Amino acid sequence: MISQVKRSATASAVLVVAVVAILGTILALQGWKGRTPGFDSLVDIDGAHEFVQHLRLPEVSSLNSFAAYNPPGGSWLTLPGVLFFNDPRLFGTGSILLYAGTLIGILLLSRVLFGTPCALLAVIIYGVSELGLYVADSLWSRYPIHFFYVWMVYFAVQWVRKKNSWYLAGSLVTMAMGMNVFLEVAPAAFVLPALWWLYRPPLRIKPIVVAGILSAVVWYPYLRLEYGRNFSDLRITLARHHDKSADYKQAWCNPASTLVNLEGAPPSEAPPESPSNVPDAISMKILRHVLPLWERSHLVIEGIFSNFKLAARISGIDVLLGALLAITMSILLLSGISEPIDSIEKRCSLWLPRIGMSLIAASVLWNEFTVARFLSPHGFLQPSTISTIRLLQALLLVSGIVLITWSRKIAAFAQWIVSRMKTSANETASARILLTCLIVPWALLFAFIENSGRLDRLWWLWPLQCIVLAALVTYIPVRLGLPRIIGWVGSIVLIFLLGANSFLLSRVAAWHESGWSGSDPAEVQVVDYVATQIHGNSPTSIGYQIYIWQFMAIFNSSDPRYKVGADFDLLFRDRRGITNSNRCAEGISPVDEFRIVQVKPAWTDFRGKGYFDVPADSRFHFLRQFGMYQVFRRDGALARED
Repeated sequence: MISQVKRSATASAVLVVAVVAILGTILALQGWKGRTPGFDSLVDIDGAHEFVQHLRLPEVSSLNSFAAYNPPGGSWLTLPGVLFFNDPRLFGTGSILLYAGTLIGILLLSRVLFGTPCALLAVIIYGVSELGLYVADSLWSRYPIHFFYVWMVYFAVQWVRKKNSWYLAGSLVTMAMGMNVFLEVAPAAFVLPALWWLYRPPLRIKPIVVAGILSAVVWYPYLRLEYGRNFSDLRITLARHHDKSADYKQAWCNPASTLVNLEGAPPSEAPPESPSNVPDAISMKILRHVLPLWERSHLVIEGIFSNFKLAARISGIDVLLGALLAITMSILLLSGISEPIDSIEKRCSLWLPRIGMSLIAASVLWNEFTVARFLSPHGFLQPSTISTIRLLQALLLVSGIVLITWSRKIAAFAQWIVSRMKTSANETASARILLTCLIVPWALLFAFIENSGRLDRLWWLWPLQCIVLAALVTYIPVRLGLPRIIGWVGSIVLIFLLGANSFLLSRVAAWHESGWSGSDPAEVQVVDYVATQIHGNSPTSIGYQIYIWQFMAIFNSSDPRYKVGADFDLLFRDRRGITNSNRCAEGISPVDEFRIVQVKPAWTDFRGKGYFDVPADSRFHFLRQFGMYQVFRRDGALARED
């Protein structure tokens, strides 16, 4: 009977994973004809081509934001698409395998920790969430590491639970492979020492040696290259130091070219200084010591809720889901308390009012006037900063009032939770292992993230956050003896809140309007048209006057593949077999036969974007326009008439 129940549960789990994976794949591939490879994938595609054609191991991936090469893991992930498809728009379909693998990892991990109901819900909410669908949709380096982190944590949990060092080896190799895709997952390396320090699972030499050998094999091509480069890329990345040399223009064909910032001059943080708003010497001393703490605390507050901003577009939903995550983590921690039940209520009754008074005092002192006076260099705050301060004030004030007013009820509630959540030693350890795997890298990321604009560096924690949220409405109600209807209602609400996201809704709407596969975008139409104007597949000089991310030209000094129109060059080469002989970073060459001109930018957010200010050239005459692109041909160039 028991075996039949287990088989039935396994069959249900497999069915749910299959359905979610198919649904996610269909949504990810919707409109695939209308999407072209991004510039960040160009190096990976080149690496995959080199392996297929010449069996040359990929050595590097794209440049990161510090202008240093990433390890070549992205090329290996691109390999399936390059092997099985001829259309560059499908080269990134290896993401589907990672998406399915992440779902399986979430299923196994959450099933070990909190049982089958939690596992099924975790798979569903991750699979339909925006961040989960991103993994199915793209091989951009930040998404594949979901897969590697989930499996690393799974092996780590089994290492502690089963006291088997071979699971540690599996965790080490998985972590090495994930870091070979994107070094941003490096804080995960600190999870394993933390688990060993807390639980003392066994360390055996043989599994660790095997893991070291396999990891060295994975990293050998990149480290061999780095050895010849004096490990410059690793040093730059780990030091988080930008390698944008001041003379990057010397790599351009015309160093005198002007790269115009679309956003214009960056707005000033403050109005012109005047004697009334310049801090005095004492304030400046306070500022130098406290400002970094303020900036980091501001980052932490934003980071706690950041991943939940990609949920349903409902006001305050990120705060609600972040609070639910914190509540769940607190309950799971309370479930492992071993001290007598009565002492828990006494401690809570004693400390909760004191904590509440401290929070109220902090809300009074931490106001926009104090911050502007002591923490702003010019006595001025941006509106967004003021909003954050007021939100923090409200949270502190409300929390303090609640702790003082209902301290006895909260203490009694905590006592009730501990008494009802008493679990076996294995269950308690499993919950705390998961929390360790979530909290340790989360805290490290808060310490190392440069600014609040890079909160996307927290995205790879999303699978574990989904498991914790699923436990809130499946595992915890069962342990507390609550009616089963609570779990069903909670599950439906979570699925709705995370599934009604912009990505899913926009893909469904696009499917309804333009069909599942979509239509060729203007970029593909331009490439196909120009290809009909060229005699044969001989190298042709094609110039581009288009709007770009500015780093595409700036990074040319680090890698010549970064240039204006690099994504067009890929389409010409891999779709039509045409090589662009124009390798100029600024996209324009005096010997161009064709010019592709973008008449207006495609963005509404111009931060980091720009264009080269190129004077009109009377030698070129207009041929045809596709969307926002115009095609010109130089007079006298060999071409085939329409």
